[in-house]
Amino acid sequence: MHYNEAIKIQPKHEKAHYNIGDILLKQGKIKEAFAHFAEVIKIKPDYVQAYNKIGLILFKQGKFKKAKVFFLKALQINSSCFEARKNLEILNQTLSSSRG
Repeated sequence: MHYNEAIKIQPKHEKAHYNIGDILLKQGKIKEAFAHFAEVIKIKPDYVQAYNKIGLILFKQGKFKKAKVFFLKALQINSSCFEARKNLEILNQTLSSSRG
């Protein structure tokens, strides 16, 4: 079954959207991945990993301030989210090295 068929069957299934977003991200289909992660947040506003993935996409696009917002939101929801904490550290190091 193609992943779009799974979404047609259960359009409000946040894990399906997250997994599809992850697959698309690995395939380099950034816009499509972003849309699925955004849909996850619409369906389940406290889905920490979706905020982290959006932050990661924005970071890779050089949109550092926007990325930081998403990493911080992930940590606000779950302060022990290792991935978001690590990504925020990398972002802050990138920002401080670009200033100095």
